[in-house]
Amino acid sequence: HTRLRCDSSSDVCSSDLATEFLDWVLTGSVDSLRVGRARYCMICNEKGGVIDDTIFYRLADDRYLLIPNAGNRATVVAWFQRWIDEKCPTGCEIEDRTEATALLALQGPAAAEAMDRLCSEPPSSMRPFSWQQNQLQGTPVLLGRTGYTGEDGFEIVADADRKSVVQGKSVTLRCRR
Repeated sequence: HTRLRCDSSSDVCSSDLATEFLDWVLTGSVDSLRVGRARYCMICNEKGGVIDDTIFYRLADDRYLLIPNAGNRATVVAWFQRWIDEKCPTGCEIEDRTEATALLALQGPAAAEAMDRLCSEPPSSMRPFSWQQNQLQGTPVLLGRTGYTGEDGFEIVADADRKSVVQGKSVTLRCRR
């Protein structure tokens, strides 16, 4: 069974202090993550309580994409902004890209085979928790070999104006399998 999920937000954190800042607010080591890789971790409050979980992608030495849950978006953005304002007021910024991006997840045992048929570069060769720029039948996307289900799969990030194209292709593929 292959599932399609489209209920996440996306935030970009960038600057010279982005690594230091994210190492402070996330439970997973940011500094040790190489460009091209992703990591699952928690966003915790001061007492260690969980605000949300997230997958973050290291896009460049000083730029990250975070994918928290869409229902918790405002809380996560406000939490990050609070600590940016306090700890790095001139050296770090977060941009809520939720409205500008579409995120779809295709998960399950047939996901790699399905994505290979749709993409210009076969993503089945990607390592788990890595990402790449690709084309989904001509549509530029960021593909992460990640997901929250525990099954193999991909998170597909595209410009919001391409959501219906990307979602339509994924749903069509899901129904044919």
